[in-house]
Amino acid sequence: MSQTEEKPLGIMAKAPKKKSVSRAEKAGLLFPVSKFNRHMREARKSKRVAAASPVYLAAVLEYATTEILEMAEKELGKKKKRITPLELSRAIRKDDELAALFGGAAVFATDRVKNVSNAIKYVPKAAKAAAEPEE
Repeated sequence: MSQTEEKPLGIMAKAPKKKSVSRAEKAGLLFPVSKFNRHMREARKSKRVAAASPVYLAAVLEYATTEILEMAEKELGKKKKRITPLELSRAIRKDDELAALFGGAAVFATDRVKNVSNAIKYVPKAAKAAAEPEE
């Protein structure tokens, strides 16, 4: 026998184990299908989760993420190398379909929220009483 040929297995011999392949690899995805499956089961929205559901969800989210990042890359220009939340927000707002998808979402660039109406801001009771004129 040459070195490339394998020896025949005996009756009681075990076959070599095959390398396990993840569902994400089988589908050709980068997003983790098994995590989506776990989160879908833990959400308890339905009793059972079909095998193809987390694969489809991972594929859709990966596609949307890719589209957003490509558009944000176009917003950067040639000198910048880092994508900031501002570029992400601009990219989303420029595309009609993404703007409709993320219509009510806010992308925060800093820890301060701009253009918040005065009704939302917290004002202590003591400051309110002092600000209101007495009749």
